[in-house]
Amino acid sequence: MAQIGITLAPTLTVGLTLSSGGSEVVLDGAVPNGLLHTLTLAPAGPVVLATAGEILRGERGLRGEQGLPGPAGTSGTVIYTAGMALSGHVAVTLDALGRAVPADCTMATHAHAVVGVTLGAAAAGESVSVLAPGQLEHAGWAFVPGQCIFLGLDGALTQALPVQALFAKVLGIAVAPTRVNLGFQAAIFV
Repeated sequence: MAQIGITLAPTLTVGLTLSSGGSEVVLDGAVPNGLLHTLTLAPAGPVVLATAGEILRGERGLRGEQGLPGPAGTSGTVIYTAGMALSGHVAVTLDALGRAVPADCTMATHAHAVVGVTLGAAAAGESVSVLAPGQLEHAGWAFVPGQCIFLGLDGALTQALPVQALFAKVLGIAVAPTRVNLGFQAAIFV
């Protein structure tokens, strides 16, 4: 026989005597109003009592329902001021004043300075949204899925490195003809 205490609510604690009668458990106890209550549980399997400090594990239960979706993740979008007129979907770097300008594979100083790809066009002095890293889609692309996307001339995203390139900089990988997963890698000088 074992003595246990069960808290039924923050202010209601019940002292119980627990005894096992083979295939059932009998809980006898009194609540603060003085009434005596008996609860008999008849589990499907044999009853096992554990002593203090023991951990008993039963069979794994059924999987619960999926929870609610979590909050939206943060994208890699940053707003810069355009240092010159910029087209949409071009790789950019920052000039000496911190303004976005097209990155170029023929400019050695751009090898490790690409900050992202523009999400839309902007005139000089206007704000421009730049994404890095993340997934970007553009209906005008015709990339070969599974192949790398490199920085090309004047911020172009390309799968064929230009002959005059000073370095190869992978900007991401094409996951569909019109969709790229951006994830910059270190530039390799050629």
